[in-house]
Amino acid sequence: MTDWMSTIDPDTIMAAFSGIFLIVFLVIFVIMLFVETLFLKIGINKVDGNKTEFGPVFLTVILMSLVSSVPCAGIFLAWWVISTRHEVSYGKAILAWLIAILLAILVEIVLIVIIYFAGLIPTELMNMATTFI
Repeated sequence: MTDWMSTIDPDTIMAAFSGIFLIVFLVIFVIMLFVETLFLKIGINKVDGNKTEFGPVFLTVILMSLVSSVPCAGIFLAWWVISTRHEVSYGKAILAWLIAILLAILVEIVLIVIIYFAGLIPTELMNMATTFI
């Protein structure tokens, strides 16, 4: 009698793990787009931009993620997308983008502090991370 593990092809296992990785990546990417949309929506509201509903801002975030992959000019194109889609000046577009970036950094710092003080990260690991900096 043969073992059922010996009958599984290694390529099948690799394909299954690749599929799982792809699904997890797509879920994380969509969550990241939603979070970025919330932060940019706050930034656009602060600079008095137009079309601050979730849908138009979500489309702006998708367009920004596409144009930001252009080498050297990606950030300028992202600012242009904010400026044209939400009818603000370039300075206000940069300010809205900066507000979104600073909010993301602030949330990351708060989450790191909460996770650290909750004891979810071993202190030895944090000490190791600070020795490399």
